[in-house]
Amino acid sequence: MLSVSFIVVCLLHVAASTMADVCNNDCSYKSDSDCDDGGLGAETTFCLFGSDCTDCGNRSKPTGVCTCNELTSFIDNNKGSLGNMCSIARADCTNTFQLWLCSRSSVNQVVTYTVQCDVGSSSSGSSSSGAGGETSPTNTPINTPTTPTTSDASCGGTSMAITSRCCDDAPTPYQCQATYSCGRGQCIAPTYKLCTDGPPANTDYTCAATYSCGRGICVPATYTLCGTSGTTTCAATRTCCGNSPETKDTDMTCYGVMQDCPADRRSSTNYDSKSAEYSYVRTAPPPPPLAFGLVVDPCFPSSAKVTLADGQSVRVDALKQGAAIIAATIDGKITTDTISIVSIARPEVEATFVSIFTDVGKILNLTAEHHIPVGEECCTRLKKAKALNIGETVYVAVDKSIVATTIVKKWTSVHQGLHSPVLTAGSFPIVDGIVTSFDAMPTVTLASYGLPMLSKVCKLTGMCDAFHNPFV
Repeated sequence: MLSVSFIVVCLLHVAASTMADVCNNDCSYKSDSDCDDGGLGAETTFCLFGSDCTDCGNRSKPTGVCTCNELTSFIDNNKGSLGNMCSIARADCTNTFQLWLCSRSSVNQVVTYTVQCDVGSSSSGSSSSGAGGETSPTNTPINTPTTPTTSDASCGGTSMAITSRCCDDAPTPYQCQATYSCGRGQCIAPTYKLCTDGPPANTDYTCAATYSCGRGICVPATYTLCGTSGTTTCAATRTCCGNSPETKDTDMTCYGVMQDCPADRRSSTNYDSKSAEYSYVRTAPPPPPLAFGLVVDPCFPSSAKVTLADGQSVRVDALKQGAAIIAATIDGKITTDTISIVSIARPEVEATFVSIFTDVGKILNLTAEHHIPVGEECCTRLKKAKALNIGETVYVAVDKSIVATTIVKKWTSVHQGLHSPVLTAGSFPIVDGIVTSFDAMPTVTLASYGLPMLSKVCKLTGMCDAFHNPFV
């Protein structure tokens, strides 16, 4: 049974406020008998709060000139929701807040919200502790988290305070105190960090620096996140165990110390929280053209994983030229191929990706223009990610074979890094378990003939570095 606690320190100020009804069917998965808006009773958080009205019913949330009391009451009334209410609460508020710090954590299925709020007095908020001893900082961002008020001219101009920094990782540049970090439009307090792995409707959230990012929740240092899609956390000394073999990664419980659960109910604890931590980088220039007219669309985030020929799973940002990885042939057979000298690695870039989820539990993030094999057989027919449809057939690697699977969900997400492992023999890279293609079929075919010769020529002439920089 999920239980919820709620801790709030709120400096109240009288102001006009309104709760507005939200009920539309803009959700991509509307009218499918599953509530997907992350609110009370929702099965998933694939859609915006209030956008799956037929399946979820009417919702209401603060709007206009909001008060601290209204925001905290909204969170308190919705604290049992699947989604993170911190960002939803303030999404439609038009007034500036002097202080808004809100975090959601879950320990042993006990969800705790910790909130500090001040709409603008000279008083400073005091600290409060949430689950696991997480403490909210008392420092105040100089601009509101969701709607920066500084302009392009003032950010970095003569009017900018010497104790401030200019952030350019949002549509409009904004200022933050020098001790704060930039967070995609919000200023992150020194003892906090921005996480970007929340559900599609609530991508960004903040956690104390000592906590780990965990699919929309903050995980204490001595706990692990269970499963491949759930939000259950267990103490590090305990075992994540499914209540049944079929739900071992979504419906879990924590077994006692030194008590192991049955093998068919043991839940994964391999979640890579580091890949979800946002790190501010200035906007990078577009990638340079590749050698000999080859064009490769950088397609996977740094957190994507491939399998080396020896069976080891590694992130794509750890790949080096010449590394042999598991791939697929054009006729749908498992093979190995090597990373070529024209592969791209741009870990400093943040980008928007198309995300797909298949009926065998595989998730793949790739850029919209990137190609992937589809259709009745693998792998002669390719389609761009942006054109993929729910119900379409793609291919995964299972027990040394390539098998068909079906796309059941599709959304967009933001991740760090752009990587394109171009394979020397023109094979199809298997990324996060799903068969992909590094370009359109004519380019793949050209590469299978040209890249082996290019590799030999560059080694003979000593020009590999010229081709390699800035590639993998």
